Amino acid sequence: TLRDDVRDVVERTGTYDGTGMNYGLGTVLTGLGQLHRVSGDEEALELMLTILDWHMEHGRNAVGMAWAGRQLHPYRLNLTLPAYAYAYHATGQQRYLEGGIEFLRFSGPPEVITGVRTSSKQYRTYAPFLKLAHEAGVLDELERRMAGGG
Repeated sequence: TLRDDVRDVVERTGTYDGTGMNYGLGTVLTGLGQLHRVSGDEEALELMLTILDWHMEHGRNAVGMAWAGRQLHPYRLNLTLPAYAYAYHATGQQRYLEGGIEFLRFSGPPEVITGVRTSSKQYRTYAPFLKLAHEAGVLDELERRMAGGG
């Protein structure tokens, strides 16, 4: 039912939440990915990719990030990183890996947070993408940048 409701919005508007890659959109994208993973529902995967593709192509902010609108600083707990990771694993298409890496570079590494609730949200956001980022050498790059080495 949820998939069908999201599909109706996408068919009517061309995307889902054209205002930008935010927490709510990330929840929808990762939910569609999980539906595909659990049930094999190809329509859920295609819908997730349609939304992600639209944002990658049309939803760019003033600095060129797939974020849309005027937003220049993403919400650090954005759930689109797991969607990029799942899209890459499900399709093998390099553009999803590259789009996720671009977004990770923009949003930066996870913050040091002591609260359990916020820390768990951040873990949920970054963990699915960290293995891909490590394999691509991006974590080393982020560490050098944090240490002031460019």
